[in-house]
Amino acid sequence: MKRACSTLLAMIMAWSVAACGTLQRPEGPLRLADGALIPAQDPRIRTNDAVRLEAFTEEVGQRLAQKHDLSILALSGGGANGAYGAGVLVGWTERGDRPVFDIVTGVSTGALAAPFA
Repeated sequence: MKRACSTLLAMIMAWSVAACGTLQRPEGPLRLADGALIPAQDPRIRTNDAVRLEAFTEEVGQRLAQKHDLSILALSGGGANGAYGAGVLVGWTERGDRPVFDIVTGVSTGALAAPFA
């Protein structure tokens, strides 16, 4: 009985380790079923990436020079509380008067929802 339990435990551990593997990702943009593109480039800008941070700052500056009103949406996070922001976006879209934002940012769950805004 003890040997059977040890064997079963070893098999479960082997399956668990095998489940941690990752799949090969294709290069380039992916296409979703509805035809939307997922960019292959990482959309995040890290504080130690001076080139991308400077390019983003310049882009925001150009948008500010073009118009005085800059629309920015900041989505909060907080795990399951981020569902509130997602629900607001869905309702706002269904109502039909959601503006097009110049900049969308978020923290935690809000960062996951930001690309869809």
